[in-house]
Amino acid sequence: MRSFGGVDQRPSGKRLLGGMLRSARRSPVERRVVPRVPLSVPIRYATEEGHVGIGVLVDISERGAGLLVPEIDFDVERVWIQFLWFDDRVGLHGRVAYVREAPEGLIVGMRLVGIRLEQLHPDSVDFLANLVIPFARSKLIHDRKVSWRSLNPRSLWQTYRQGRDGHPRPLPAQVEYGTQKVWAITEDAGDRGAVFLLPHALPVGAVVKMTPWGEQSVRTCKVAKSDALELLPLVVHRIVVLYEPAAAP
Repeated sequence: MRSFGGVDQRPSGKRLLGGMLRSARRSPVERRVVPRVPLSVPIRYATEEGHVGIGVLVDISERGAGLLVPEIDFDVERVWIQFLWFDDRVGLHGRVAYVREAPEGLIVGMRLVGIRLEQLHPDSVDFLANLVIPFARSKLIHDRKVSWRSLNPRSLWQTYRQGRDGHPRPLPAQVEYGTQKVWAITEDAGDRGAVFLLPHALPVGAVVKMTPWGEQSVRTCKVAKSDALELLPLVVHRIVVLYEPAAAP
């Protein structure tokens, strides 16, 4: 088992770089040979046209990936991805298969991007096959067994990404604790609090600030519970926070 945040989980390969080659005309019809596993983790993306920013990896397979990103041109050809949750030294790149307007209900201006992964470094192949995809499958099984809807069915983030079961999928949030800022995988959020996953524990009673991806609003929260959670091949920490009352103007 790999310890999240430990040295043993970090591939030693060089940072990936891709050639600046234009792709051939792409089909508007998406054809998947290998089914993708849903996931919702933060990534940094860049294109040769100059688009850069923080997006969300919404599904993944060994051959392709789906991204949710801010405004991006429909004719973008290639995308480079850097992981912000598993290991920020590992990246992927691929040819764009499609760019679509995000479905109604998502943040205005967001677009869904499908990419076909290609020419991956062996370390990146191993990273996908032995860490990212197994974790995504474990997370999917976990989500089907556990429901956090009791916090509030009208989640702050759950209106953004619909799952196959009809329930929206939460999107990541940035958590600030002291001088540290880290990205969290959000399990649920509502009027009273939120549940998210982090690579490390937070002390009960600690005050943190969290900012949903794609938003400017910051919520001050207090940690109510922190438990280790085994999602093979990782052990992560599930944090339950309650929102602090807003300060009087």
